[in-house]
Amino acid sequence: MVLYRAREDRYEVIDYGMRAPLSLDPADYPLTADGGAASDIFPWARVKDDRNLRGPSSIAVPGVAAGMDEAHRRHAKLPWRDLLSPAFRLGRRRPAGGLVTTIMISSSAADLRRYPASSAAYLLDGLPPNPHGASGPICGNAAASSEVRRLNISPQPAQRDFYEGTWRKIAADVQAGGGTLSAEDLAAFRAHVREPLEIPYRGGTVYATP
Repeated sequence: MVLYRAREDRYEVIDYGMRAPLSLDPADYPLTADGGAASDIFPWARVKDDRNLRGPSSIAVPGVAAGMDEAHRRHAKLPWRDLLSPAFRLGRRRPAGGLVTTIMISSSAADLRRYPASSAAYLLDGLPPNPHGASGPICGNAAASSEVRRLNISPQPAQRDFYEGTWRKIAADVQAGGGTLSAEDLAAFRAHVREPLEIPYRGGTVYATP
């Protein structure tokens, strides 16, 4: 998150990028023999079975809750509860998917079908939803709503409840599926304030995350 503080004419970065689990072993991610690239967007070498991109083995330590909490601690004027309430209300719904959403789900259906949780959340009887909405609501949010509600009612710092309480269940599920994310990884996560990169460009300056 790159922030400009106008009153002080100052730029700052809140770094909450995801991180690899501490017990991750690079040997579990061998490269493919053909030496191909992961994709057009990410031209690094491709990993066998795309273990770094799909499934429990691809899950890193998430940082968004810590980043939002740090931003709130440093700069927010409204209470955490007021800011999170709209997300809680949205999470209680089971919205119908729009055209773009259903197209994205359809294009990923083969991968979504591999795992019971993603299949239940995004597919209907194992099939992609109708792009015209005839299939009805998609994307069940009961679990997400429950976790948002925990954050919504938590005393500050809310991220500690998120990382040390709620996500212990998530870590257990990831490990059961063959991933390495642990409760210790989550409890140790912190967001950090850093100085931004300053990149000269056409007479101006682009400020970016380091």
